[in-house]
Amino acid sequence: MNNISLAIGYMAIFCLWAFPTFGQAPSWIEYQGRESLFPESRYVVGFASGSLQKKVPVEDQLQSLQEVAQRSLTQAIQTKIVSKAEYELENINANSSERFLYQSASESEVKLAGYQTERFYDKRGKTLYAIAYVEIEPLIAYHESQINQGVEQIKAKLTEGKQHESTQQAALAMISYYGCKPILQELQGSQLVLMALDPARDAAKETRAFASLAAQVDQSIESLQQVPAHNLHDLAERIAIACSLQIAQLEAPMSMGEISFEKTGQPSEFSKRLSAECQQTLKQNAGFDFAEGSAIAFQGNYWLEGDQVKVYGQIVNSQTGAVLAQGDGRLPQQWVNQQGWALVPSFYANLQALPALKLDVTAPSFPVSTMDQTEFPIIAQVSKTAGQSVDMEIFNNIPIRINNLASTLDLPIAWTNEKGKAMLYTPDLKPSAQSYLLVAEIDLAKWFELEADDPYLQQLLENEKIPQSKFMLKISGPKVMLESNELGTDSDMVASALKKLFGEQGSTFTQNLDEAHYVVQIEGSYRDGAPFGSIHFAYADVNVTVIDTRHGEQQARSFSDVKGAGKTYEIARVKAYQEAGNKAAMWVRSLLFSRVK
Repeated sequence: MNNISLAIGYMAIFCLWAFPTFGQAPSWIEYQGRESLFPESRYVVGFASGSLQKKVPVEDQLQSLQEVAQRSLTQAIQTKIVSKAEYELENINANSSERFLYQSASESEVKLAGYQTERFYDKRGKTLYAIAYVEIEPLIAYHESQINQGVEQIKAKLTEGKQHESTQQAALAMISYYGCKPILQELQGSQLVLMALDPARDAAKETRAFASLAAQVDQSIESLQQVPAHNLHDLAERIAIACSLQIAQLEAPMSMGEISFEKTGQPSEFSKRLSAECQQTLKQNAGFDFAEGSAIAFQGNYWLEGDQVKVYGQIVNSQTGAVLAQGDGRLPQQWVNQQGWALVPSFYANLQALPALKLDVTAPSFPVSTMDQTEFPIIAQVSKTAGQSVDMEIFNNIPIRINNLASTLDLPIAWTNEKGKAMLYTPDLKPSAQSYLLVAEIDLAKWFELEADDPYLQQLLENEKIPQSKFMLKISGPKVMLESNELGTDSDMVASALKKLFGEQGSTFTQNLDEAHYVVQIEGSYRDGAPFGSIHFAYADVNVTVIDTRHGEQQARSFSDVKGAGKTYEIARVKAYQEAGNKAAMWVRSLLFSRVK
């Protein structure tokens, strides 16, 4: 990945810190003040504010806010770059190589240097502020100068390489040609900054100029490689030789990273085999050592260009982002296909189809009992949007997830059939008289088989429009027929405890056996114990039976010798039954509602 360095040539490479921390409030803390001081036509600005936190030093909080402002500035420039790159992709007749350069560079990490920051702490309002800004015009001038210098450096290296070729010094010529690669990367980064900040530039013309310059470099390299790569070993050897020509030796071993498809960061069967071949060739032919965790790493990416597979491999310092060496090569797609190796990650076809898909949901319009969800499922239908063409195989086995927007509860996932239809249930939703606002959407992590914290997945979640559908759903609890015979008291304390439990779960009560989901039968008896002074004791024996009328299943539990105490035996019996009711409610909760959240 390229590093776009936003450095300003007329300034020293350091950050100018200003700390108006406790003085008069600067005008930039207000939106209108920022607009006046830093008009959008002249500056790019990042701003952050926050309330004072107790027990955290003010200086630490200011420093954190300053970093947020810096990231905001970085993101503002990155957004301009991505927006401009996407516009150019839609409006130029770019070949695949140009398109890839746009796409990869537009995803580049923006590194800021030479920007300015200010901070302010409003003691009275207990509010902290930070701003980071960079002036556009000097930044444009700097990157124009960088491009001019870079073009001259590349031309000089090409001339130098031709001179080495004329004296039969092929190895020195290769070093000259590959020395152009890091410069080209920096030029591409500077070009994108200029495209983003100077709308009047002829981006298409400049892009083709860079593509022409890159083509001269590639042609010079290929002219020295007499035998084109015709298998995996040849391709890996070409990359290894190129890297070894640019680096005589490394001070420490390097780690082996991925060779990933385009900008996805994801490998394929082909790239995994190529990575292993490159590691072996770099070690055996070029003399490089490998160790896990090293800051120096070999990594790369590849894409499809016509009937060829184009591969770039790089040795980079992962801490600084500096490219130490680079090699590339091509391999016929036909050869890879003959080996039976997948050229693209398994999810890529799904990703390509994603923009053409839509998701519709049909949910019951009436309250659905937790006991009847299998009879009244939620129907999710994935289909193609109007005017789009999609391979019908895509619709099979798409994971659909329902989220409860009122909480972080993720409900069970269902997978579509060959027609794109899935039936979903919500057994973990707690019954409520209120409607639930739910959303059904395609679960990208499971569909693409990516880890939840995968950086590329996070990028997709931020940038891709994921098919989803919001809908309302009412869930009611089961209908209960409750029969109680608690001897020795008119309070029916066990029945009261169970009624409270069922009520909390959204249940309703009925005396009609035909419509009841559960029948709960309570049998209670008591015996009085010997008093202790003025305190009387009673002991309750309670049997609770729960009958599932739908499945004909029956569960029973006895609660014996449950003790109660009071001033009279009547009070003691009520206390005993009350405690037995608590125990019975806990058992019924675990029996029927353990999955309700």
